Amino acid sequence: MNLTNVLFDAIIGLIQKFLLLIMNECFDVFISMQPDANDITNFPLYDGILMLMKSLSMSLLVLITIFEAFKSYFIEFGMRGQEPIKILGKMVVSAFFIAYLNEILLWGITVTNEVIKSIAEIKQTQEIKSEDFVSAFLDTGTKGVTNLLINIFIMILIYYMVKLVIKMYLRIIMMSLIVMFSPLASACIPSENLTGFFDGMKKLYIGNLIIQILQTTCILFSKFLLVSAASGNAGTKFYNIAMLIAVLKIVDSLEEIIRDMSISVGLNKDIGGGLQKLGSTAYSLNMIKTVFVK
Repeated sequence: MNLTNVLFDAIIGLIQKFLLLIMNECFDVFISMQPDANDITNFPLYDGILMLMKSLSMSLLVLITIFEAFKSYFIEFGMRGQEPIKILGKMVVSAFFIAYLNEILLWGITVTNEVIKSIAEIKQTQEIKSEDFVSAFLDTGTKGVTNLLINIFIMILIYYMVKLVIKMYLRIIMMSLIVMFSPLASACIPSENLTGFFDGMKKLYIGNLIIQILQTTCILFSKFLLVSAASGNAGTKFYNIAMLIAVLKIVDSLEEIIRDMSISVGLNKDIGGGLQKLGSTAYSLNMIKTVFVK
């Protein structure tokens, strides 16, 4: 082996060691950075914006209620409207949500974080520290094409982890906006034409909570695959890293999966349709096909 090959192997080894250290620590960082109620309430101008939205929402609720009552009064003349008792009930519910929905949403985020912490506490049978993890990867003696592919796969993993971290911060901002502007959506409840805003906010909120739980589960599963790859032979290592990329790709596409399930539930009133789509052969093949796309 000439000096060029020795230097090349040494450089590749250092790069791989650096990437593996980042990769191994990234999982724990990702699990620990799930947004909680404090992250939401610490959003800049949170209190001021929330109070302003509540004031505007109460004014909007009064206007909507008056308009709906006006339509109800002229039902006998052919105008479409709701029964007065129904309008009154919706107004009471709307006023309650304007006052307290932000607290309910924060409570839901807190409960979700407790579920996430419980999932994250699941321990794998084999614990490997960063140094042991890197050594296990580098001591298998893989050379040539297999080693090159493993390095490429690890770089792809780093790319997906960085994307997920950015998405997590975007989700914190999104959840903060949902909580702050929830009073406006609540004010639309009495109106048959505007109640879709409240339904949309509700789906967006629940979908984000589900995504957080699924993300944590997938990341934990990825950590198990990573440990298995580090402690296996070259063939097992290659397979597990490929599986890791597929899992992280699915995590990256959770928004689309949840959206598909939400559409199915909304149109068919059947959650099985969304789950069946997720498990269908065609859908799975399409997900695998897109692993190396984008």
